[in-house]
Amino acid sequence: MSSEPFKNDGALNPYKINTIIPLCRNSVLEFGCNTGELAGYLNGIGIYAEGIDINKDFINSARTKFPK
Repeated sequence: MSSEPFKNDGALNPYKINTIIPLCRNSVLEFGCNTGELAGYLNGIGIYAEGIDINKDFINSARTKFPK
């Protein structure tokens, strides 16, 4: 399997939408959340999600985009 679906770009790509998201249930903790697109999307469709990342700039961006 290629590492392409997990490329460090924060994108919600077709792989994540079609393969990972259907596996998400009641709550999700995303390690390496980048700028929060996946966690923000999951919260938007009713799945509680939080993300963590070691990059402070990514976390600040995520908090700006997804304040909840």
